[in-house]
Amino acid sequence: VGSEAPHLDRAVAAFKAVGNRWLSVREITDRSGLSRNSVTALLYTSKYKHLFESRVEGPKRRLWRLKEDRAPVEADNRIDPQGR
Repeated sequence: VGSEAPHLDRAVAAFKAVGNRWLSVREITDRSGLSRNSVTALLYTSKYKHLFESRVEGPKRRLWRLKEDRAPVEADNRIDPQGR
């Protein structure tokens, strides 16, 4: 993403450092060095919020990670017309 979004770069680096496992906002702030307000803005309201996904784990706990590409991809992007 580059220097235009240093907060995003730091948050992405925090997720990549742990293999993109689910993290709480507190864990993201600890790993990225960003303030809680910056992380919350990034996850909920920024133009980059579409890059993250979340799941609820308990009444007050939401975990986050980078969205993963779930689209199936053919080995070489070709489809055999005979189904092989």
